[in-house]
Amino acid sequence: MLEREAFVPPLFLARRVLEQERRQRGRKVYSLHAPEVECIGKGKAHRPYEFGVKVSVATTVKHSAGGQFVTHAAALPGNPYDVAREELLTH
Repeated sequence: MLEREAFVPPLFLARRVLEQERRQRGRKVYSLHAPEVECIGKGKAHRPYEFGVKVSVATTVKHSAGGQFVTHAAALPGNPYDVAREELLTH
């Protein structure tokens, strides 16, 4: 019985892919191996969309002998608006 349960999540994702519409609003599956991937509108003519998850990386302002250091990194699922993302980081 355990073998059958292992197939439930991948089959659920496959069904979502088959049933979703091209111009569907809301959550869509863009990748079976990474279902958290989202469509991010970039607004650029040569590449209007990218797929992934937005991240926020904070670095030191000054360069030291070893270069800049990353002081904070966070994944921001849900494709938050840039102003909302800044508010998340300042609080």
